[in-house]
Amino acid sequence: MALKILPQETVSVISEEVSIRMKTEVIACGDTLDITDMNALYPQLLTALLEQKQLVFDCSEVERIDASALQMLYAFSKASSLHGYKASWDNPSQSFINSAQLLGVATEMGISVSNGIEVQA
Repeated sequence: MALKILPQETVSVISEEVSIRMKTEVIACGDTLDITDMNALYPQLLTALLEQKQLVFDCSEVERIDASALQMLYAFSKASSLHGYKASWDNPSQSFINSAQLLGVATEMGISVSNGIEVQA
C-alpha cells in the first residue's frame, strides 16, 4: 500500500485574526495512489473531519494517481473547507499537479501551476 501515516504533531496556524493550535497528521502518499489506497484511508478522513484535525498530504513522490483517488482527495478538501480548515498538499509532484489540472480540480484544491501551493487569503 502506498499510503503511510506519519506521527501526529502540533502546529500553529496563524490567520489575520487569530492563532490556532491544532493537531496535524501527515500522510505520505507514496508514488502511486489508487482507489484501493483511498478505501484504506477513508475511515481516517472521516475521523479527521469529525475531530477537526488538519491533514497534510505529502504528495512529493506521487508519480501516478487515478481519477477516483483524486476525486476523493478533492471531496475531502471541500468538506474540510466547509468545516473551517483546509487540507494541505506538501510539495506536490508535477504528476500530482498535472493530474489535478487534468481533472479540473487543481484551483479548488489550492494547487497552483507555478509552485504547487497556492497562497489563499
